[in-house]
Amino acid sequence: MNELEYFRRVDQLVTKVNRLETLMQQLLIRLSIDPAELLPPEPAEVRAIREALLSGNKMKAIQLYRSLYGVGVQEAQDALDAMQGK
Repeated sequence: MNELEYFRRVDQLVTKVNRLETLMQQLLIRLSIDPAELLPPEPAEVRAIREALLSGNKMKAIQLYRSLYGVGVQEAQDALDAMQGK
């Protein structure tokens, strides 16, 4: 499979996933099911990291992330930047 075929296949799969997500949303609406009921609750540790980020305390978020995942400072910082969309 060459690169062009690969990207076409990825695009096809993305289209299928989007279609399935739309169908799932329509099904949940039709059955009067709140999608939030289907999602597992966010773990307290992850919520603490997110709250530290939202309050502007990035140092605390890095400490919490490192403690939870056992990674170095740079990896934690990169992960938190990704969480913030940077």
